[in-house]
Amino acid sequence: MAGGGKRGGLKKRVIELDSVRNEINVTPLVDVVLVLLIIMMVIGPMLARGKEVPLPETRHHLEPNDNHEPIVAVDQYGKIWVDKEQVQDGPEQIAQVQERVKQLWHELAASNSKLAASNSKLGGKVDRSGEDRVLIKVAPEIPYSDVYPLIMALHDMGASGIDLGTEELKE
Repeated sequence: MAGGGKRGGLKKRVIELDSVRNEINVTPLVDVVLVLLIIMMVIGPMLARGKEVPLPETRHHLEPNDNHEPIVAVDQYGKIWVDKEQVQDGPEQIAQVQERVKQLWHELAASNSKLAASNSKLGGKVDRSGEDRVLIKVAPEIPYSDVYPLIMALHDMGASGIDLGTEELKE
């Protein structure tokens, strides 16, 4: 019998397209992870408040809650920023800072009042501690003598508290 019998070799298995596969399909997972990564990259900078300034490092660093108080920043070049807007240089620079901080206090008070009115189920309690406070972030290269007039101007306009921003010293 030459060539007419069954071969004892390998059988070829045909896989139907509708059959169940026990393999993990990674493509949708990668798609979802990439979309989440892009969303975080876009939203991340929007979450930061105030101008990014390198801050002096301290030990025993406290992380208080964000009271949404206005942020005044002095960068390493001596430029003053209120939140993310640069204040124009000149003799009226401190007056511009004071006016912008007052405006932000009024906006925060109005926002807190609306929140308290809409939150009447909880008794209308809203944290109002940021309405008359200021956070100052100053680059370590700037001498204190250059920041002192700014601190005194904020104090003279009625700030109940002036917080100085620092970074935690990493050991």
